[in-house]
Amino acid sequence: MDTQPQHHLLHSSRTHHESPPQDKPVGDNTDFLDMKNELVELQKQLKLSEMKAKQADEKREEAETHATLAASYLQRLQGQLNAKSKKHGSGSRNVLIPSRIITSEGNCQEAPKQREAREAKAKKEDERKQKKLDETLSIRDRRSREGKDTMSFTSALLKNHKAMVLRDVAWTLDLAEDGTREELITRITAFFEDPANRHLHDDDRYIGLFVSKRMLGKRLQHGFADLTDENNTIPAGAPSERHCFGVITNTPPIAQESQFEHIFEYAFPVEESEQSQPLHTPGDWGMYHFGPDSRNTRYSCTLPGLQAPATMMGSSSLNFNEGSILSFM
Repeated sequence: MDTQPQHHLLHSSRTHHESPPQDKPVGDNTDFLDMKNELVELQKQLKLSEMKAKQADEKREEAETHATLAASYLQRLQGQLNAKSKKHGSGSRNVLIPSRIITSEGNCQEAPKQREAREAKAKKEDERKQKKLDETLSIRDRRSREGKDTMSFTSALLKNHKAMVLRDVAWTLDLAEDGTREELITRITAFFEDPANRHLHDDDRYIGLFVSKRMLGKRLQHGFADLTDENNTIPAGAPSERHCFGVITNTPPIAQESQFEHIFEYAFPVEESEQSQPLHTPGDWGMYHFGPDSRNTRYSCTLPGLQAPATMMGSSSLNFNEGSILSFM
């Protein structure tokens, strides 16, 4: 029997099964599916994060609402606590009795008391309003009478004035008049400290707010230097930057002017006119301008050309209002 064909077939079959494996087909989508699965997972995580963020926003809004309600509640409780802490005049609870017909014996005794208390409270409130109205009318009348350009403040330093006077100062400076006394002082001081308003320190209307009466008298004893500078060392008899003497007359004063009773505190020299001479001579009489409330302090000064200081005092026979003239030797 011939076995050659069978051997050939076996060899061919073995050769077919032992051939090397072929590469994967080009159309295989395994990597694409993996990427798609990852994308789906990321989308799920994104939706979950958005849901958590939305829940967090809702919780935040809810917390803000609770905080607002809590603040309102605390404010209401604080008001109730403040009301309870106030001391009442009678110290007893006020029981309102609105009924026209009172049957209880206790209420019959309590009703007249409550009526009297209400009437007294209403009367006190009316008096307070009337007093405030009178003060307002008085202020308006005074300001209308004196005028903004002529109202002067020379009776005390700025920090020593009452609130009513400080409001007048603010009014003349076109400043706000509201606020407490300390706020008015701060506001007025800031206005005067402004470099653009420093010249008002030398204004006769406001000089008394910065220089005390004692300092004014002391300055006049040592010559007419700048009254707003406490460290001024200008010697006695030196001419002033703001004021100077004017020769008025060589006629001595009348007899009644020599009888001094009221002593004045300070004076401002009259501005020199074109007709006045530059210096006084012995025997000349100087003219001084007195401000309001300028009483109760004696002072003396030396006039240029005089041989001895002259003690200056007011005369009881003269009416020394603002703008009055006093002649002295």
